[in-house]
Amino acid sequence: MNEQKKAVIFGASGKTGRLLVEQLLESGISVTAVARSDAWLKEGWVNDSTFTLTIKDVSLMSETEFVDLIREHSIVYCTLGHHISIKGIWGEPLRLVSNTISNICDAITVINPLKPIRMILMASTGCRNKLIAEKTPLSQSLAIGIIRRLIPPHLDNEIAVETLVNQAMASSSSLEWVIVRPDTLIDESTVTTYETVPSPVRNAVFSPGQSSRINVANLMSRLGFEDNLWDEWKGKMPVLYDVKS
Repeated sequence: MNEQKKAVIFGASGKTGRLLVEQLLESGISVTAVARSDAWLKEGWVNDSTFTLTIKDVSLMSETEFVDLIREHSIVYCTLGHHISIKGIWGEPLRLVSNTISNICDAITVINPLKPIRMILMASTGCRNKLIAEKTPLSQSLAIGIIRRLIPPHLDNEIAVETLVNQAMASSSSLEWVIVRPDTLIDESTVTTYETVPSPVRNAVFSPGQSSRINVANLMSRLGFEDNLWDEWKGKMPVLYDVKS
């Protein structure tokens, strides 16, 4: 069954994105990776018939390019983020993630697939799920309010979440979604035990948990091809925490 599914990843060259590429390929999923260069590729992927690299700057892609890129895929991932630099945080494009999500949703509406495409977005625990009565500590709410004004990438992520939810509701027959929310991202070499919960159980600013990038990639990849897991979290915003032994 896995070999019949094809995934496209926007933000494939990032730290989480490249781990997602690896785990999908290991699971037998055909992958189209979208990135601005090939400098990040693993040597073995170049000759892998199930891997395709599309070199594009997503901020410059047209609607037609999004449609053509997504048309043959049943799963769409977005692990885009802003570079941690002065230009990456405060420079253009300030709406890199949210504009990309809007373009993806518009393209899926144009394609109008017979079976809904699965859209999986990586956000963060700083993005609140407004679809449920999700409570956040007052100290966190105040801090996020300041971060929202001072750090443009956080606002971009919040807008991306709202955009995906709203546009998916408007095209429910074409698009289904899950938004994965890791807490503080860390690097680990292997997948470890993690838990997935509907809402944050920690203060995301003053008492955060940890989420290894490889665990985030593992959950996102499984959502693409494990139907039972998809049915459990479809239309929800699961939070991932590493479980320390």
